[in-house]
Amino acid sequence: MSWRIAVDIGGTFTDLVAISQPGGDVVRAKSLTTPARLVDGVLNAIQRAGLRAEDASDVVHGSTIAINAILEQRGARTALLTTRGFRDVLEMGRKSRPDMYNLFFRPRLCLIPRDLRLEVDERVTFDGQVLHPIDEGELRAAIDSLPADIESIAICFLHSYAHPEHEIEVARIAAGQRPHVYVTSSTAVSGEFREYERTSTAAANAYVGPLVSTYLGDLRDALAKDGFSGPLLITQSNGGVMTAGQAMLQPIRTTESGPAAGVNGAAWLGRELGIANLIAFDMGGTTAKACVVIDGVPESAPEYYIGGPAHRNTGPGALPRDRRGRCRRWIHRSRRRRRRPARGPDQRRFGPGPRLLRLRRNRRDGDRRERPGGQDRLGFPWEPADPAPRSRHSTRLPG
Repeated sequence: MSWRIAVDIGGTFTDLVAISQPGGDVVRAKSLTTPARLVDGVLNAIQRAGLRAEDASDVVHGSTIAINAILEQRGARTALLTTRGFRDVLEMGRKSRPDMYNLFFRPRLCLIPRDLRLEVDERVTFDGQVLHPIDEGELRAAIDSLPADIESIAICFLHSYAHPEHEIEVARIAAGQRPHVYVTSSTAVSGEFREYERTSTAAANAYVGPLVSTYLGDLRDALAKDGFSGPLLITQSNGGVMTAGQAMLQPIRTTESGPAAGVNGAAWLGRELGIANLIAFDMGGTTAKACVVIDGVPESAPEYYIGGPAHRNTGPGALPRDRRGRCRRWIHRSRRRRRRPARGPDQRRFGPGPRLLRLRRNRRDGDRRERPGGQDRLGFPWEPADPAPRSRHSTRLPG
């Protein structure tokens, strides 16, 4: 008997559901997410379910790794190569004010600082005619001038959607000069017009690329080591799936990976129950998402915003519209608010799920479980529970 395994990594928990083939039995398991090495959370969930990787016919994986990295600002140190005169496109964005009446409005998050956005002498017209070819000597000098700790490079040239050859050539040269650096060209992730959206998408892809590609590579190797020989499929933001190799090249397509799969599941459940219109809501340890389902079909949009910047949904179809909940703010011991709030489970100070359960070392009391801060302040009674419950049962699927 083989198993189809689906695993989702969240900011707090890693969840697993497996279906036996052809019996249709269902197994569920939950384990704590392990931020230091995310692969361990997946392997722990498989073990808690009583399964073996070698018994799986395929593994479908959803995660919030990419979106959490953007919101928590812990992506790779990234540089941008762009057409001369256009390095500020990423920071200027569109002339829109999404929060017009907010007196405490802060500028949008810019993933790449200005000193790491370098200009290259090249120019292409809107219809793909080359006005100024690339000076390879100048390009190589610009790449050499980047700091040694650069982990990723994004490339976006004006009108490259009509003439991608410049970006392809620069990507080849950059990968040759910096072989250990992750390289992304805008036409590889979003070959469409509108410079800001394409630049922002390429920057975000490069920003999360090293983190996501390293994790997926480690997961693929760990599963293979345990005997798994089937396909490892990654859920896209549009609810479909792609191979792990493709996700390593285009990690921006996984930003709403787990939540989008949840929306599809909610829509399917609504159709089974005869409910055509509903709202799917997903609250995780770092973000909260909502999507409207109308006539059994999730509402969708071709682009979306994460922490301010706009990103295109680069997969076939569209991304469920969502609004993330406000991230908690870290109150310092001085009782003053920090200028840069901690987002999600801050791994420097906490383990998984700081709002749900914390294990803290106390010199006097030793290890102890601490009630959630909100319940403590409101005075609600609280009983500690198993932080990673496990359930295993057999259920015959309908039909």
